[in-house]
Amino acid sequence: MKTVTLPAETSKNRSYRTALGVAVHKPTGRVWTLRHHTAGLECAGSMARWTNEVWSVTTSIEGISHGQRFASEAAARARLAALAGEGVPA
Repeated sequence: MKTVTLPAETSKNRSYRTALGVAVHKPTGRVWTLRHHTAGLECAGSMARWTNEVWSVTTSIEGISHGQRFASEAAARARLAALAGEGVPA
């Protein structure tokens, strides 16, 4: 296995996640979170992969993250609203 050291400027390209909304799924009580992911590198096991800008709706089950990624904020917010039992917002 070859070890590669990434140049210092690569760290500027890291993907960051920001939580922007929370909903509780009423039947299960599970908390779902709306997150924005900037474009950049993110950890993928023992490697790094490039991730485009996306929105996600995620939850944690026994410490493991589960959810869906969406290309648009509107689609992610609609999914979050549906999980909260609010239907699709107008």
